[in-house]
Amino acid sequence: MTINELLNLTTPLANGSNQFTIQLANMNANGGKQYYDNLINLHVQMNYGIYAICHSDNHQVLYIGKGGTIQNDGTFKNQNLNGRLKAPRGIYNNSYLYFQNVMTENTFDSLIFLVIYSNLNNPPAYVESISLRHYLNQNNCLPILNNEF
Repeated sequence: MTINELLNLTTPLANGSNQFTIQLANMNANGGKQYYDNLINLHVQMNYGIYAICHSDNHQVLYIGKGGTIQNDGTFKNQNLNGRLKAPRGIYNNSYLYFQNVMTENTFDSLIFLVIYSNLNNPPAYVESISLRHYLNQNNCLPILNNEF
């Protein structure tokens, strides 16, 4: 699945989107974490929805995730997309280190981040589920960086 395919699938369910690129050279430089955090703050609203991490050369989706869990009372938990893209991941105490490692291990010079904002009728978990199901049906597997669905 490519960025455009994901956008075509989710646009009817969304309230806008944004994409930007992170460069490994900048992540590895002095101030790399600040570079990463500044990009997230500049390009990702304090809102809820899904995000995709994509290969910058062929625009293939490598990961689909969400920021925004709805609680029993209908309100969102605290972590929006901006917070999710800065949060700890597995053994990494922040996303900066995780994405730096992903790029290094896979010899990617850069990654494209696609952020898709949910509208009120389609919660992030719903849009994420539809996106992952579509990817699974198309490829008989999940995106390479997704561990489970």
